[in-house]
Amino acid sequence: MRYLDRAETHWPLRMQLPIGTKVPLHCTSGGKLFLSLLPKEQLSSLIGNLNLEQKTVNTLTSRKTLEKALEKIRKEQVGTDNQEFIEGMVCVAVPIFDRRKRLFATLSIHAPSSRMSLEELSRHVPRLQKASHDLTLITDPGDN
Repeated sequence: MRYLDRAETHWPLRMQLPIGTKVPLHCTSGGKLFLSLLPKEQLSSLIGNLNLEQKTVNTLTSRKTLEKALEKIRKEQVGTDNQEFIEGMVCVAVPIFDRRKRLFATLSIHAPSSRMSLEELSRHVPRLQKASHDLTLITDPGDN
């Protein structure tokens, strides 16, 4: 996954991942959301080839545990990162689909866990979903 754009907070305590930052699939909210929406055969193949590198004590490093987490994410269509990528950072993500219902991008928010818990951050999911819906209406890369 790669950050394409971001809106920065004015809080002095923040997590900064600049535009262009590449992040792993298995331990980030957007990455896990992407994985969860893949067809099962493609997901199985990809997970089998991923390096499930431990980034923090919370990183999901077993295929079985990751697949179980992805099932929940697929149902809820909300990716989470509870200090799995960076210790002290929590994150939630929702999908942005194009008009043909294909995953186009993810929309996420993250914060230092000392400022906001994952539960508190999750309260912003409805606003993220509304923004995602609005972006879907204007985003269609397949209209060529």
